[in-house]
Amino acid sequence: MKDDTMIFDDKYFIGRKIKSFRKKRGLTQAELAEKIDLSEKHISKIEASIHVPSLSAFFKMQKHLKLVWKSSDLN
Repeated sequence: MKDDTMIFDDKYFIGRKIKSFRKKRGLTQAELAEKIDLSEKHISKIEASIHVPSLSAFFKMQKHLKLVWKSSDLN
């Protein structure tokens, strides 16, 4: 059971961060989706913690959103 909780927490953390940085950059889900070649629906599901982005999609998001991770975020 602990592993399921950890996976949910990871998905929630990732989705929350992506949504926060997307909004800071003034982008809509549709605009971000177009920049990284994903559907707007997929971006929505990532932000809602339903899906986790693939590694390649994550790196594209990191580049376009200028995602920054602090060590305190990961505790």
